Amino acid sequence: MSTTSFEPVHEPLAQDARISRLENRARNVRWKSAFAACLAAAGMLSCYQIQAHDEARTMAHNVGRYKVRVTSDYEKVQGTCKFVRYLQPEQDPKHIPTDAELPDWVREEAVLLGADTVLLQNRTAEAYICGPGPLNPDGTLRNPEIQPH
Repeated sequence: MSTTSFEPVHEPLAQDARISRLENRARNVRWKSAFAACLAAAGMLSCYQIQAHDEARTMAHNVGRYKVRVTSDYEKVQGTCKFVRYLQPEQDPKHIPTDAELPDWVREEAVLLGADTVLLQNRTAEAYICGPGPLNPDGTLRNPEIQPH
């Protein structure tokens, strides 16, 4: 009977395998650290954007809505003003405004979009820019240096 002899494992091969495993672990740790840092940065950015949106909404509610004109005269607005967007009060996720709250609600939403005029008929609203330019949430012009002289 012949017996097979087992050759001993060469020390350099075992050493290379161990180093390769350690390098893979280190690479995985670096990738996980980079991914965690990216997630943290994205979280901070979203918090800043939410805070800025809340501040804009507060300014629109307190000051900016008084700079928006509500009209039902279709002929004055159509053709002379720039259309911005339809406003749909029934689609508000927080609170659907009542008929009494509707004019203030459309004013706030319009100034957040930069509009200065709202065409309101029944519960249908359209936001327009009829003045020199879009408005900030506080009711001032977004680009005051671009005004015609």
